[in-house]
Amino acid sequence: MSRWRPLEDYSPLARALVTYMWEQRPPLLPSQFADKTHASRQTISRILNNDMAPDPAMLLQFAKAMGVRASTLFQLAGYTTANEPIYTHEEAWEMVRDAIAASPALDAPTRATLLDGIARIRAVEVAVPAQESPHQESAEVSDTTSIATDDDVDMEE
Repeated sequence: MSRWRPLEDYSPLARALVTYMWEQRPPLLPSQFADKTHASRQTISRILNNDMAPDPAMLLQFAKAMGVRASTLFQLAGYTTANEPIYTHEEAWEMVRDAIAASPALDAPTRATLLDGIARIRAVEVAVPAQESPHQESAEVSDTTSIATDDDVDMEE
């Protein structure tokens, strides 16, 4: 049976995984973490012992199972930097919502209108799952979505 190394001896990604495993109650063994994340035990072993970065799809599985941002794991794995992050679809929308909510350049009614628009877009995305083909024509989507025009929105001048 292998032993845990000091935390500082792991790569940044492996350190995050080990910390997560240790923080669970009871703490997870690497094999249990593999089961939880639907990864092979060999993959987890290579990440922990050889400082191997898993493929991005595996990082998405880890992020979901661990309840952390995928962008954080992408950065720890060396796929991106803090200055040029990679976000999941949901994380990108979260960043847009946060930027609008925090913007001092927007007055309250404009901020509310924008946040409401984002909520409506997200509701349509949830109601109408993405098609398998990323090359779907816009006509397929037009039947299920509507775009607000100036006539549809009451805006005070």
